[in-house]
Amino acid sequence: MRIAIVDIIGYLIRDLVNSTDLGNDDQSVQKQVDVFFDILNERTRDLSSYVRTKDLAVLTKLCELPAKFPKQRLDMSKLAVGMLEDKVATVRKNALTLLSQLVITHPYGLMHGGLMGRNDWEEHYDKVSKDLKKMEDIVGKAVENAEAAEDEKSAAEDGVGGEGSDEEGDEDEEDELQAPKKKRKAKPKKQ
Repeated sequence: MRIAIVDIIGYLIRDLVNSTDLGNDDQSVQKQVDVFFDILNERTRDLSSYVRTKDLAVLTKLCELPAKFPKQRLDMSKLAVGMLEDKVATVRKNALTLLSQLVITHPYGLMHGGLMGRNDWEEHYDKVSKDLKKMEDIVGKAVENAEAAEDEKSAAEDGVGGEGSDEEGDEDEEDELQAPKKKRKAKPKKQ
């Protein structure tokens, strides 16, 4: 019974999308589609593995529609990733099928202005990397200036006498480090 309901909900979504264009801000149709997708999302947590399998198959078929459902695509991908850890192999298989269908039918043209060409993406990456480098240089100089100001401030608070005592402490540490080396040289080797 639940398998049939999942299948019918898939057909209802398909009919709603084919009968009206979702780009026309028809709020009632969009609400109905959202409610139907919520029901399908709930069915992914069904106790029966057959219902979960059918639900993923229906979601996969809905990815092939001309309307791409941007809000629901994110939910579908989250559900599919979660279903990859299911106990039943057919559920995992259909989850993987849904993920691959989501990638294949992704509307790159709507979001990024066309097909995903490697050269275009590399040019965009180079441009963004240069901008990021400029920002890092600016921020890095600001951080260095702030650290230098803090160092000058702490040096002024410590006074000149404080620095000399630190240097003497450094020399004592160096003498302690040198001492074991001198002791090693003083011991004669046995033959």
